[in-house]
Amino acid sequence: MQYVEQREDWDCVIACLAMVTEIPYEFVLDDMQAYCDKNEGTGIGDDAFYEFLAEHGFVVQTFYEFYTPLQRNRVRWPLPPFAPIHVVGVIADGIEHSVVMTWNGVIYDPEDMAKVGLWEYEKVNEIVGIWPNPKR
Repeated sequence: MQYVEQREDWDCVIACLAMVTEIPYEFVLDDMQAYCDKNEGTGIGDDAFYEFLAEHGFVVQTFYEFYTPLQRNRVRWPLPPFAPIHVVGVIADGIEHSVVMTWNGVIYDPEDMAKVGLWEYEKVNEIVGIWPNPKR
């Protein structure tokens, strides 16, 4: 995987999608431009994120700290890596942010190349495991 740096305050997900899919940043941004304009630079929402991955041949599984069936937080959180690649929603300096996590837990933060593990963030909100779709 090639590291992709975010270019704006709001485009961490675009950089993450470029890393995960190996599609150039400019093409990901072009696909997401209407969505970005609609949301006035606030970033990419879950619907656009999941649809982009599906459109480009990936399947996902998302885990949150709060486990709804039992109506409580998970005992173990964050979960260890469970997929070939992940996008992780974190809180960094009080702001929602997304980073890529590899199968062995190494972090690629599109804003800060020096960060290498989830322990460096204030909070982990969600972990999205991503696999190539074998049917495509």
